[in-house]
Amino acid sequence: MKSISRACLFGLALLVSPALLHAQATTGSISGTVTDESSAVVPGVTITVQNPETGLERTQVTDADGRYRVLNLAPGTYTLTAALQGFAPVVRQNLTVAISKDVLADVQMKVGGLTEQVTVSGETSGVSLGTTTVGGVVTTQQIAELPLNGRSFTQLATLQPGVIVSRATSRDFTGGFGSTQLAIGGARPEQTGYLMDGTNIADISDKAPSSLSGVLLGVDTVQEFSVQTHGYSAEFGRAAGGIMSAVTKSGTNR
Repeated sequence: MKSISRACLFGLALLVSPALLHAQATTGSISGTVTDESSAVVPGVTITVQNPETGLERTQVTDADGRYRVLNLAPGTYTLTAALQGFAPVVRQNLTVAISKDVLADVQMKVGGLTEQVTVSGETSGVSLGTTTVGGVVTTQQIAELPLNGRSFTQLATLQPGVIVSRATSRDFTGGFGSTQLAIGGARPEQTGYLMDGTNIADISDKAPSSLSGVLLGVDTVQEFSVQTHGYSAEFGRAAGGIMSAVTKSGTNR
């Protein structure tokens, strides 16, 4: 009896775990190293990351090696502030966080008073050095401005290398047409994972969700989405081909 109960609990854990892990797929992170003018690492620096549009703020202190990493940030543009007594505060603006991307933001601090401030503006690299995942992000601007034959944002997934539309899939009882199914990295369409705000939205046959019109509607509600073709982490279950993870738009303080 005990062995049966243990087996049931183990099976329940397997069912619950993927749902919990999938929620991590809709966020990104900001990381880096803080140094002084002589390139020596600076521990104990207070790092504050804020989203100006929503007011979301996270604070962290650099470790003994001067490193920091702020996790679970919703996609958006952030401002980073580094402060430590005896140094002039440093502000880095326009740090764009995307789904499953780690933004590298190193900071160099100069000796000075609190009345001084160093502001660094400019674009950050789109290359995520903290992960080996192969793929890319389709941004809000691309979703809004690129032409679509219909109102299905999944068509834009083919902007990433290795993503094709599967023409071999016939129309079935779920209502989808063959042109709505995506194959990633040479895998079958059924092996592609579809997430919306971290929740699995694939249909009952593990294919792309669609309506009777054969497309996945709702392009106006999607902020951005990522397409991961190879090397994605274990938090993404159920898919052997690739992962398409979308995040819906959220409001701002305005």
